[in-house]
Amino acid sequence: MSEPGNLYATFLFSIAEGPQAASQVSFVAALAVLAGVLEVGQIWVPGRTAQVIDFAASSVGALAGVLVGRAAIGSLVSWVMRPSR
Repeated sequence: MSEPGNLYATFLFSIAEGPQAASQVSFVAALAVLAGVLEVGQIWVPGRTAQVIDFAASSVGALAGVLVGRAAIGSLVSWVMRPSR
């Protein structure tokens, strides 16, 4: 996994405690800013180019990751907290 990928994964695992929705929105916004900074940083790396589509894909991926993570955590909590038979 690339360094940005590791950074994204670290951020996603940090929300496993289930922060409030406003916190998740700011988290996705922070990841979008990070994606933008990484794309701009590629201007100075030989052989790399900054592309808007890469920024968009990273931003959409961050949003999808938070949504899927939130759903998965909710399902897991529901499964763990179900009444025993």
